[in-house]
Amino acid sequence: MQQRVYSDLLALTIEYPGEFIAMDKTVGSCSYRIFTYRRVPRYQKWWHNESALECRGITFERMDGEPIRLASWPFEKFFNWNENPLTRNIDFTNLREVLVKEDGSLVSSMMLPTTNNNNNEQERQLHLKTRNSLQSDLVTVINDLIRSPPFAALYDFVFSWTQRGYTVIMEYTSPNHRIVVPYTTSKLTVLAIRSNEDGTYVDIHKSNDDFSPSPEMQPYLVKNILTEPGLTQLKTREDDILAFLENISNMKKIEGYVVRLASGQRIKIKTNWYKELHDGVNNPARPGESISEEFMVKAFLKDTMDDVRSMYHTMPEVLAKMDDVTERVSKIYNDTITPAADFYDDHKSLSRKKFTMLAQQKLTTNQNQIVTKMYVQGTTEVDISEVVLQQMKKKMPASSSS
Repeated sequence: MQQRVYSDLLALTIEYPGEFIAMDKTVGSCSYRIFTYRRVPRYQKWWHNESALECRGITFERMDGEPIRLASWPFEKFFNWNENPLTRNIDFTNLREVLVKEDGSLVSSMMLPTTNNNNNEQERQLHLKTRNSLQSDLVTVINDLIRSPPFAALYDFVFSWTQRGYTVIMEYTSPNHRIVVPYTTSKLTVLAIRSNEDGTYVDIHKSNDDFSPSPEMQPYLVKNILTEPGLTQLKTREDDILAFLENISNMKKIEGYVVRLASGQRIKIKTNWYKELHDGVNNPARPGESISEEFMVKAFLKDTMDDVRSMYHTMPEVLAKMDDVTERVSKIYNDTITPAADFYDDHKSLSRKKFTMLAQQKLTTNQNQIVTKMYVQGTTEVDISEVVLQQMKKKMPASSSS
């Protein structure tokens, strides 16, 4: 199955190179390929495509250019309630989990080869990665955290499962890396455990012969409100379930919840409080009112269009306009960043002077601006929002700008 998954993902990046990419990374003597997306894919076009949904940081170890094992398998893409046909008209009576949605950075585990031991045998050590990075300042912070004495029980737990061929998926939250929700301490919360062999999940909220965490591990598991005292009735009472889910949008000081159905499907439900602070989404349009094109472009560039779409799911004229804007801004985005990223990858070993001179000969002015950022920062993962926004503004009617 791992070979099929790899082949399908590779085919996706070849067919749609502007949106889905394969990033090659080297750690020590080992080569890895991360399949991911170019920051802002048009997922409303891909909700039915299994490979596209898995193209979110899944990582393969390679040798001589060929995959030898699936090293880390994070979550598939899942959507907001009412964002697209997959999450509309949902029967919530068969809930399996209602999990607190932590507001941090998604982390997944893998095993990296270490230096040979005294017997000249290769060993492997636990390593945590973010979606697109095996090595970065944030990755270093996260790996140092799990190796610190207070996290010994978590380290042993994650190491054991990862060594057995699973990916432990976690969320890193910290006052030092705050997004919206305030946290007082740095923490890693276990969200799921996924098999690298076939992509199936271990039920971490149901103790059995395969999963029986120690009491020391319980604080590290994501909170499932279906198992909270006084809320277990949500599992059986349909009215209570719907009332609770519909009230999530009115909650404060929390990002929201992730619901898992009996089918395994996951659905995000975020609070309006969070969306207003994180996305700048505060219901700028009502039936009969307009929503500015500039607002849509900014939502696309901030990678928050999914939240916006879910808020306007009852307004087909707004959704149609979003689709149109998304098509146009996505083309500009990809036409700008793809040539720049390709140029950077091909010529990053050159001196700054030679790199700049060649870029001026080969690239447009906007692409030059982006590729210079890449060279200075040493990565293709740079923010090009302002460049794209200015290009879009030149093509907007005067009334479309806010």
